[in-house]
Amino acid sequence: MKKKFIMIFLFIAIIFSSVPFLAKGETKTETVLEEYNIIFDWGYVYYFTETTPAKQTEVTLEISSDQSLIFFVCNKEDAENYANGEEIDVYYVNYDVSVTTLTFVLDEKRTYDFAFDNTNSENAAANIDYVIITFTYETSSSGWIVWVIILAAVIGFVILIVKKRSKPTAEGYIQPSQYTAYEPPSTVQQTYQQPVTPSNYCTNCGATNEENAMFCTNCGAKLV
Repeated sequence: MKKKFIMIFLFIAIIFSSVPFLAKGETKTETVLEEYNIIFDWGYVYYFTETTPAKQTEVTLEISSDQSLIFFVCNKEDAENYANGEEIDVYYVNYDVSVTTLTFVLDEKRTYDFAFDNTNSENAAANIDYVIITFTYETSSSGWIVWVIILAAVIGFVILIVKKRSKPTAEGYIQPSQYTAYEPPSTVQQTYQQPVTPSNYCTNCGATNEENAMFCTNCGAKLV
């Protein structure tokens, strides 16, 4: 029985270790920006707004500019607040971007402003040849749910078989002995009457005498 439970445990462990593999979806790459002229201009800050498609989104930035720029990622509408001199929270920042490729990960599914600060350039009109931003993420797969249901059914079936085999069978079952009720001995009293020896019988020699004789006529012994 112990060996069976070990086998079942290993089987379940293999199934659950394969669930992440079954749940893994398809890796997808999406280009969200590839033209400079769609970036919004707010003073010396250039930015565009985009929503990440997954909780874990890898962002790749390719840029070619004749001047060094500051690139940062912030909350939606915070790029304009930054241009107005307000302090903001950033999720990613690089202070020296000109001709380069950057890769980083955003770990929240939300809408961001992807912004370029041109304040450290010689003038506000930086010549940017191109900007390409791509998102790489994993899509969720619903097919793994079917696999999990099937595997759960298999596990339940195996456990049911083991429980059924562990029950005692009719062949190995010993029927308890049959006991009869105890009956105490009868309490009815039985009387015993000792036979009376006739007075004419001699207990000494066994001779028979007359009915009213007091002594045996054979041996002379006194009769009772």
